[in-house]
Amino acid sequence: MWLEYRKTKKNFSDNYQKDVISLINRCLLPHFGHLPISQITAPMALKAFKQYQDERHLEKLKRTIQKHNEIMTYALHRDLISFNPTANIAKEFDSPTVEHFKMLKPEDLSEFMFTLQNA
Repeated sequence: MWLEYRKTKKNFSDNYQKDVISLINRCLLPHFGHLPISQITAPMALKAFKQYQDERHLEKLKRTIQKHNEIMTYALHRDLISFNPTANIAKEFDSPTVEHFKMLKPEDLSEFMFTLQNA
């Protein structure tokens, strides 16, 4: 149900859809696929997601929690669950480190261009 709903939204390309389905199949269904959504608890989710933190797969952890919460929010808004017990679960885990792209300062640009041209 959630996936069909999500397909109707902007920015859900075929490639992104494949990535989302793969993530759900690998990271969510093995832990929660056998349960009705109303039986998913915060301790269950903590246990399921802990392995990604232990393995330092923090970007995968972030994406998994994000999709899990999108699905739970969808269920909440359609009265399939009365509350989302995992709404703030991301706060329990480390966040991935953001590494910004390096850039040249404007004053270094002429030296860079000279070096590049003479390489």
